[in-house]
Amino acid sequence: MKIFYLLVSGSIIWFIFISVSGADAVQKQTIAGRMHAGKHTVAVPSVQASFMQEAWIDNKPVIDAGKYAMYPVYILNFERSFYTNTVTIQSESPLCSPDFSIAEGDTNSCLRLQYPSSNSGQSEITKFFFDKDECPELRPTHLLFWVKSDRESGRLGVSVWSDNVYQDVNVTFVDVSDYAAINHDWSLVSIPLKDFGFELNAQTDPCICFVPFSKNDSGVVFVDDIRLYRIEPADSLENMKSKIKSSLRNRFFLRTAGIFTSYSNYTDYMSFHSARCCNMVYADLRLILNHDDPLKDPVMTIVFSNKNEFNLFLQDIGFNPGKVRGIYISGYGYNLICSYIDANDDEAFVYSSLVHETAHLVLHSYLDRVNIPLWLDEGIAQYYECNTSEYGNISREDKQRRQKYLNSLSECRLSLLLQSFDRKYTNDVYPLGAKYLYAYSFVTYLYHNNFMAKVIANINAGMSSEQALTNACGTSITELEKNWHLYLQRNKDIFR
Repeated sequence: MKIFYLLVSGSIIWFIFISVSGADAVQKQTIAGRMHAGKHTVAVPSVQASFMQEAWIDNKPVIDAGKYAMYPVYILNFERSFYTNTVTIQSESPLCSPDFSIAEGDTNSCLRLQYPSSNSGQSEITKFFFDKDECPELRPTHLLFWVKSDRESGRLGVSVWSDNVYQDVNVTFVDVSDYAAINHDWSLVSIPLKDFGFELNAQTDPCICFVPFSKNDSGVVFVDDIRLYRIEPADSLENMKSKIKSSLRNRFFLRTAGIFTSYSNYTDYMSFHSARCCNMVYADLRLILNHDDPLKDPVMTIVFSNKNEFNLFLQDIGFNPGKVRGIYISGYGYNLICSYIDANDDEAFVYSSLVHETAHLVLHSYLDRVNIPLWLDEGIAQYYECNTSEYGNISREDKQRRQKYLNSLSECRLSLLLQSFDRKYTNDVYPLGAKYLYAYSFVTYLYHNNFMAKVIANINAGMSSEQALTNACGTSITELEKNWHLYLQRNKDIFR
């Protein structure tokens, strides 16, 4: 799996690249019906089961990127509370929802669907609501999820439509087995949204429903990591180089350092030091990761001479710039990192952005088989942003903001930080800005006490955050928190 980060005002947008060929050629079977608004009670499931002791799809294998780029727009996450309600479907034969619960494995949770349902024969079915993911401005084109069964051969009907529609609307359920085998092993399902006969847009609140595809369907089906994506053909290396040169109007300074080639239409000095600061981070992370070449492909860095040029380039390669300061992209035989400098900007802003994205790029290229906890991901990126030799410069305002949160560090409970800054950028428990700085200070503690290499190795082996830390540091989370706070009290100057 390739994951790409786009830094946006304290949050990140991530991209996954995947092969989706083959699905459109399948002769598909469908169930047609009409939807009517039914009772609208919201339920948050709390039923848990631990009957299957195996890792869930969070440890899914690496997926071949092929020649397609995929951007997540909506997500249905079974590791946290989610919302459902019921809807009435009229069709030639009565439809019913399977009973559902949350199944816990060694790593996290997935959705457990039990057939036949206790409400068998009814026309009320349960619909599950998606949350916005990291690219809400894009219109999705495909439904993707992982599925497995307790039987060697299983079937499952699925449909996606908009919850904004309260009038009668046609609903199409497709047979999942037309797109992927449903058996004892996890399989990736990719379904074009056009197969449901409904087009989602920016005003859509999408939902998803599951039904038995025939009266004889029985058993248990497990579903995980349901997402709606926008999938587009990817640019080749030569096409990307052509777009870079065109966006710089074919007038730029070109410098190299290690595997980094830097383009800039600002100054030759900027081009030289852009490549150099990224290469410094890469060299250090190679030692930490104990890996000769975690980046298999060369890296192109770009520094534009103003924000407008930067935004136009992002639009040209298919991104909504928003409040983006820096971006990295990986796949198709190349890596790309870019940023910009405006007239009143300090050059340190550019270097810190490039260093930050380089750390993300290297870390995700190395840990491409696991989900990296955010406290580690952002903590490491900020560590290098502030500690890469002469490039580790931050503004006075930023230093004051950092100090504000670090002064209140004694209030931070490590266990709560690990839980609340794991997969999502939220303001629960602690403000998001505080989470970033708490993670930065904790990562600094791990680095300075030579724990970081072991922590990353443990995460790569599939351990949870708490398991990785207690194993690497040889102590409990409670004691580790005390040691971290004591370290910061004795080394306050590090963060000033």
